[in-house]
Amino acid sequence: DGAYEFRVYEPYLVAEVSVDGQRSQAANVGFRMLAGYIFGANQTLQDPAKAEKMAMTSPVTQEPTAEGQWKVRFMMPKKYTLGTLPKAKEPRVRFFYTARQLFVPLRFRGSGDEPNLNRHRKQLLEYAHKNHLSAQEPIVYAFYNAPFVLPTLRRNEVMLALPEKDGSSTA
Repeated sequence: DGAYEFRVYEPYLVAEVSVDGQRSQAANVGFRMLAGYIFGANQTLQDPAKAEKMAMTSPVTQEPTAEGQWKVRFMMPKKYTLGTLPKAKEPRVRFFYTARQLFVPLRFRGSGDEPNLNRHRKQLLEYAHKNHLSAQEPIVYAFYNAPFVLPTLRRNEVMLALPEKDGSSTA
């Protein structure tokens, strides 16, 4: 529907941390913890004295919680399962499979600063309201590019979860 689409995400394996604070600060702290994990702050199952470097995947997502925290997530590469992932040295990193989810995302370019995120969040919520979608907040923010990518070339999304019945016939 123009800039909007319905997407079904089947369950996938994630690494997640929850961090207190304002979004930008909490996202940076969470990102550093998760990046540390995939870049070697871990212990392999075969030899706990060794670390394993992993590929960076995208998107990196951020989602507020009712408790005032931010959940920051990395998708784990497909070759891993809960039983084969290296153990994180950082105790706040947790691993799990997401549930199957239906989202309506709005893709946009530019920076991930608060004014840009808020503008697109508002557009997405207005679209959901106008189309009588049973939106399930909170909004999930998804970022696909490295920080050194020029803002005009960055791909970002604001995503709103929907119950399956809202979009199951279109997905």
